[in-house]
Amino acid sequence: TTITFTAAATSGSAPYQFKWWVNDGTTWTLLQNWSTSNTLTWTPTVANAAYKLSTWVRSSGNPADTYEGYQFTNFAITPPPPATVSVTADKTPPQTPSTTITFTAAATSGTAPYQFKWWVNDGTTWTLLQNWSTSSTLTWTPTVANAAYKLSTWVRSSGNSADTYEGYQFTDFTITPPPASLSSLNPDKSAPQVVGTTVTFTAAATGGTAPYQFKSWLNTDGGPAWTLLQNWSTSNTLTWTPTVANPAYQIATWVRSSGKTADTYESNAFTSFAINPSPSPP
Repeated sequence: TTITFTAAATSGSAPYQFKWWVNDGTTWTLLQNWSTSNTLTWTPTVANAAYKLSTWVRSSGNPADTYEGYQFTNFAITPPPPATVSVTADKTPPQTPSTTITFTAAATSGTAPYQFKWWVNDGTTWTLLQNWSTSSTLTWTPTVANAAYKLSTWVRSSGNSADTYEGYQFTDFTITPPPASLSSLNPDKSAPQVVGTTVTFTAAATGGTAPYQFKSWLNTDGGPAWTLLQNWSTSNTLTWTPTVANPAYQIATWVRSSGKTADTYESNAFTSFAINPSPSPP
């Protein structure tokens, strides 16, 4: 901070001359030598509660390097307030694994240029993501789903070498598994088959959270009416023995992740499977 001091003199002989000193609690240091200027501009660079300025004055024509009059001025310089930080992300939680999220920190108070340090907690352990740097951004690509992720952003002022924060912010950021997806649905026989034939369908899923749950439906005419064949189950097989011929049969298979209770799918697939009449005897 720049401070300007202004002196006013009386008695003696004008034009007056002034000389300025500062004491840091131990030593006197010359700030401005004899001059007819009655102002001093001072920009202290170090905090010190004990600063004392001494202003000397002498009359015109007095060459003695000492004062005819003087004044002490106590002027404490305090450290700047500690740096504080706020953090924003370019995506909102939750996100899925392998998604890249960029966090940007903004600091105030303290002394710029600021330095930042980034950590992540998985619910148990703190891990360093990025050490002290003047970069205010962090790019994070989590590879594992975790609802408990918490990032901590530290900030310190320029010139502060202590490995700790002046200010920090926590950012909770949930990473969820991708939704379950049906990767295959295979019948053990190829269509068409005849009435009374037992067909077993086997589903496989990826993503989401295992063990998966499956649900199967049957449609007979391409219309809006579906009949439940098998309710939610961790069994990935459906055994179906049609008793009526129909070239338009369609089976819908739903999948959802473990722990999901909503009666709907995360992924679904349709399988057309024609059933022909039994051949007439010769």
